Amino acid sequence: MGDPLGGLIDGLARIRDRVIVDKEFESAHFRFGARTLRVCTRPEDAHLVPHGALVPAEPEDRAPSVYLVHADETAGLEFPTGIPLAPYGALVDSVATSWRIIWEPSARRLLALDTVTRVALYLPDAVVPPRERAEFCRPLLHWLSVLDGNVVIHAGGVAREGRGLLVAGAGNAGKSTLARVCLSAGFDYLGDNVVEVELRGRDSRLHPTYPTFKIRRDPAVPISPDWPRPVWDDEAKKDIYFTAEFAGARFARETTEHAATLVLAEGAEGPFARLSTARAFFLMAPNTVAQYPLHEEQVLKRTGQVLAAAPVYLGGRRPLEALADEVDALLAPEREDALRGR
Repeated sequence: MGDPLGGLIDGLARIRDRVIVDKEFESAHFRFGARTLRVCTRPEDAHLVPHGALVPAEPEDRAPSVYLVHADETAGLEFPTGIPLAPYGALVDSVATSWRIIWEPSARRLLALDTVTRVALYLPDAVVPPRERAEFCRPLLHWLSVLDGNVVIHAGGVAREGRGLLVAGAGNAGKSTLARVCLSAGFDYLGDNVVEVELRGRDSRLHPTYPTFKIRRDPAVPISPDWPRPVWDDEAKKDIYFTAEFAGARFARETTEHAATLVLAEGAEGPFARLSTARAFFLMAPNTVAQYPLHEEQVLKRTGQVLAAAPVYLGGRRPLEALADEVDALLAPEREDALRGR
């Protein structure tokens, strides 16, 4: 039997070779986790780039690129039959090649990355759902982070004075609420659902990702009237705020030291308490792996390294008026003494 992905990969390579020399494409550069991403569109597709979810960056010659392509350009691709698709339409067998591929036949949606040239092809839906606009090409962020030796964690994050807190937890655990309480207290914001972690030996750094908030109606922390108007996401049943151009969101522009990890868990009570790395891994790793298609083994290993790089704490719902001070204690260099003294 021949290579079941051979025809598909040859077709993707032909599209890649055409678009990179197509002078019709215009490019813009944005921060994309730990790197700059070059986003290339034809003029009629520029509206598909969610500027409120991406922070502009200076051009870099060697930045990875993503080209937004048209359906007629991908119509002749030979997608294999009989090969099961993983969640999000990921072709698991593509990991054995130089490409990483997501294909959703019902929507005719494609995302494919050539890991050698770091050129990606993206065929979005005709109408991109708000949640996907809020986290533009999230699988691509995941793949690039793995290639760079990093890991994308399903978590939010806040920072103050160069020290960052990774805030993990299942959906509706309170990550966004904690972040907005901390914003009001002068913290910077790294993301409410996705943070890229750069591993440096035994230490780690947190990279801000998407400057967006997903918030339920009638939230515990009211939204200031000067915030930009949200977009309702019917699937998540949340308002999504795109804040890249809104200074009031205090979205971080620089990487920060990973000072601590906080895992929010339903049913947890009392002040934040130390949590073993093993239990934190049990709480965090499955949700992180489920969020990002392909490279599950590397994600599991690197999630363990993230948890070993900084103290980990367990928390539940806390009084809002005390939350910022408690987060400050976790980030203080003398945080162990501060916690014991409460």
